[in-house]
Amino acid sequence: MGISCSEALWLLSRKLDDKITEKDVKLLDEHIQSCNQCQESVKWIGKAEQLVNNAIRNLALTRGVCEDAMESIKLHHIVEKKGFRLWHLLVILLIVILALILIWQLFLQGGGK
Repeated sequence: MGISCSEALWLLSRKLDDKITEKDVKLLDEHIQSCNQCQESVKWIGKAEQLVNNAIRNLALTRGVCEDAMESIKLHHIVEKKGFRLWHLLVILLIVILALILIWQLFLQGGGK
């Protein structure tokens, strides 16, 4: 017996969280192979995941550059201040917002209209 699209999306969420049984993986894979709509959802989720991973990787690179710059100009005391931590949170928030905008644009371009 097959599963519905809503069940497939729930299982897909569980799979992304690594909280899925082998039996459910099989059910999910069978459904996705036979459902064009869920295939598109999987592609969209893959693109979104890639954008998030790229944002995280870029954030890590940016952090490394900032740390190198701080080291070279001897501004270690700034790390202790609350303003610096707030600045980091604002940068992360900006990156997340930009990633969400890009995801939304990909969704609209992919036929989400």
